[in-house]
Amino acid sequence: MDRIAGAPRARTTWVARGFLAMAVAALGLPLIALREKLGERASAFSNNCENIQELNVAAGRWLAEHVPEGRWIAASDAGAIRFFSGRPTIDLDGLNAHRVLRGELEAVLAEKPPCTT
Repeated sequence: MDRIAGAPRARTTWVARGFLAMAVAALGLPLIALREKLGERASAFSNNCENIQELNVAAGRWLAEHVPEGRWIAASDAGAIRFFSGRPTIDLDGLNAHRVLRGELEAVLAEKPPCTT
């Protein structure tokens, strides 16, 4: 009697274990791919930060030393350059100037002529 009662339970246990194994595989495989993608993105982010430090921060510091205060600067990166130069900046890409995005770059430059020396 114990064998007959134990047989369905054993089969149920194997089915549950199989289902659990499939669930772990189904959830685990994307996590492995996610780990690789996060590593790639972290590396790209690190390279981008290094490039900003080497180019835009250095340009902003140079501009702070060589452009008179109050003079406008026109730049394609108005974040780090604006911050480190301490000068008002026209963003030529339009991220910080919506009029530039609307095609009014000439009007913006006429109102706020950037420093040319």
